[in-house]
Amino acid sequence: MEPNPLRTTLDTLREERQGAESRLVLLQLEVAEAEMRLMYLRGAIENIEALLGEPPLEAESESQGASVREVDFTNTPDPAPRRKRVPSTDWVADVVRELDRPASRDEVYDAFVERRGIPESWNTNPRNSFNNALGRAVERGLVIKDDDDQYFPRDYNPFENKDPFKHGEP
Repeated sequence: MEPNPLRTTLDTLREERQGAESRLVLLQLEVAEAEMRLMYLRGAIENIEALLGEPPLEAESESQGASVREVDFTNTPDPAPRRKRVPSTDWVADVVRELDRPASRDEVYDAFVERRGIPESWNTNPRNSFNNALGRAVERGLVIKDDDDQYFPRDYNPFENKDPFKHGEP
């Protein structure tokens, strides 16, 4: 009896599919490891730059206004759970906008924790994640940082008096 060519083709394709699926899982693991390493390196660099008072030297690659750290890579067929990214830059900018006054990094952090809480993905080093988000907000012009390390909304007007009685004026 002659072998069925369709059966042979089907078996060959199934073997190739299994190999491709295995390779895909390995590549996804490598990408996840590379993303984590890159996130760590960016955070370390940004923290040291902030301590030295230097502006960031390299611009992050952006995809439609979102940094690599904020793009959701979870929309993959990979069954393994993957961490969902949070829009931390926008959240930090919103908190600064809500403060509507110049504030130190610590004041912005305290207000962020009070109003937003700590995202689950920040569980290893929340302060570092916050500092990175605040730095990105400044880089994108969502938040202004002055020479005294005060942060305020980009549309903040120091001469606008919202409450005349607040400053002792009649």
